[in-house]
This record gives sequence, C-alpha cells and structure tokens, in this order.
Amino acid sequence: MRNLLRYTLVLVVVSPYIIAFVPNPADSSLTMLEIGAGFGSYADVSRDCEGNVVGVRHVPFSDMGVSARHQTSNVRFGVAGGSTSSEDRLFFGDFSDAGRDRIWYVNPTMGLNYRDFGIDLGYVFPLNDYSYPNFGVPVATSGYPSLKLRFAPVHGTHWTIGFASNLPLLTGGGLVETALVFPLGSPESTLGIGLGAYPWDRIALSAKSDFPFTDVFGMGLRGQFGLGGEGPEYGLAFVGRAKF
Repeated sequence: MRNLLRYTLVLVVVSPYIIAFVPNPADSSLTMLEIGAGFGSYADVSRDCEGNVVGVRHVPFSDMGVSARHQTSNVRFGVAGGSTSSEDRLFFGDFSDAGRDRIWYVNPTMGLNYRDFGIDLGYVFPLNDYSYPNFGVPVATSGYPSLKLRFAPVHGTHWTIGFASNLPLLTGGGLVETALVFPLGSPESTLGIGLGAYPWDRIALSAKSDFPFTDVFGMGLRGQFGLGGEGPEYGLAFVGRAKF
C-alpha cells in the first residue's frame, strides 16, 4: 500500500510533463466548471491522558464535488457542492448514529482577484442532519466558513492558504491546506506541493497538478500521504474542468 501511494504521488508530480501543454492566455472574463471525486483512509487514533496511543482504527472515506465559478477582471463568484462519506466521524461530527453515511453540502463563494493577491470567502452549509459526537440524535448545524488566499501572481510561483475550499472537499488536499504552486510552461499547467490537515491524524504531504487537454477542457490530479506513524493515511482524487 505504501509503495502504491508513493508511486501515485510521483504520478501527480510528473503528470504535467508527460501531457502536451496547450498555451491558453488568461481571459478577463470566464466561467469555470469543475467536477471531482476521490477516496482515502485516515487513522482514528485513541490516546490516553499522557498522549500515548492506545488504539488505532483505519477508516476509509470518499468524497465528491462539483463547482461553477464566474470571474471578471477583479471579481469572482460561484457555488460548490458535494458530499463526504465515512464509516466514522468526519467533518461535521459523528453521524453514524443517525443512520447516515453521507453528508451533503453546498458552498457559495465570492472573492476578489488581483495580480498579486486573491481572496475567496464562502460558507459551507450542510444539507442534511447529523449527530454530534456522544449525543446520538440528529441535530442541525450552521456549517463552516470557507477561505482561500493567494499571494503573488497566479500565473507565476505563488502561495495559497485554504480552509474548506478544495474540490473535492477533503481529498482535494485536506480541509486545511497550504501550498506553493509552480507554473509549468503555460498558464493552465501547474504543480502544487504543500501540507494538508484533516481528516488525517497527522499532517499530510499534499501534491496537486493541473494541465489542459484543449483550450476548453483540462484535468487535475490530487494526492495526499500522511506523515504520521500510525499506519497509512492517504487521499487520492481526480478533477475534470471546462472553461468558457
């Protein structure tokens, strides 16, 4: 399993180099549609009062999402939605007692996009009830805010920080992620290397690549590998996009 994950991360890193780049100048106004799906496993670790590990259970999970965004020269707005599924508590809490194994959400966003700085703000609204840990009855939740920050020009090497802003939400890089993104020959071809957190027990190494097939269609690969010592934690995702 560990070898498979290492090879997958290598594929994510080198994939832009083995697919022909299609130069595509940035438009002042465009609409972007994306769809993605992924799967992975995280460690549910029990520790005593001194922090010693007393039990480890590996929990498989999956997620999927779609988004639509429109961008003008400086303003960007859109909506994303999707679901997460797990056999244990995940993202919104322990929903297994409610008899559900999938949580649906929607995330409307709005942001500003400048040459050296970008920011997107939104809110993740759950669309079904779940159970808080230790209560065991369905209750509603107000959800979570989402945030995405970019520092430096988007078509050059830049730094991003995100919370609840990836697509898919978890296997896109983690609920919390920071990354350096490098251009690879065209505005649409990039490689990002960073660190992600949640749902993994420890910090995960995150790699993501994006590359175009044509002026309209492109693809992205996402991979995470847990850096903790409690067994394999990983996430893998594929993203397709269309730009108009």
